[in-house]
Amino acid sequence: GNLEIQGTLKKILPDLEDGNERVDTCVDNFHSFCSKLLGGNYKWIHHTTSQLCGEKTFSLKHGINVVSYGTVSVYKGETDSILGRAFVSFLTLMLFLWGMLMVTEFRAIYNFAFVVWKTPSTSNTDANFAKIEDSKMLVLQLPIAHKYFALFCIALPRFLIGLVILVVGTNFLTS
Repeated sequence: GNLEIQGTLKKILPDLEDGNERVDTCVDNFHSFCSKLLGGNYKWIHHTTSQLCGEKTFSLKHGINVVSYGTVSVYKGETDSILGRAFVSFLTLMLFLWGMLMVTEFRAIYNFAFVVWKTPSTSNTDANFAKIEDSKMLVLQLPIAHKYFALFCIALPRFLIGLVILVVGTNFLTS
């Protein structure tokens, strides 16, 4: 039904003129393909999973087949469903923890950029930007090219990646 309405079946099965015939051929191919590929396992998996979803009802909305299953209430609004108070509370807690982790990451990025920016600058040819004390190198100044590199090639990409991860993670936890 849906592939026929979208015109996909006409492209896949151009030899068949009738839309109902294309849909029937598609359904036959689908079931025989899965059975041939997976054998008895497919039939067993299909049987057990079809019982999980409950009774199915079909309707046609705007030319598209819509299937509704009897056990939808398990997932919509029951007290122990995925929209129940306990699960929503869990997701809220995960969202809060996610936010705290991202704040920590942004704070680390800020601290890095602050230290790089506030460290005194020197020309790129100044050899006295560091000194050695007790077999340890102490950086006194950063060459200006190193500062720009650190800010634009390390801090900025790290900030942008963190921003994308914040948005994607928040969308994942709130959907």
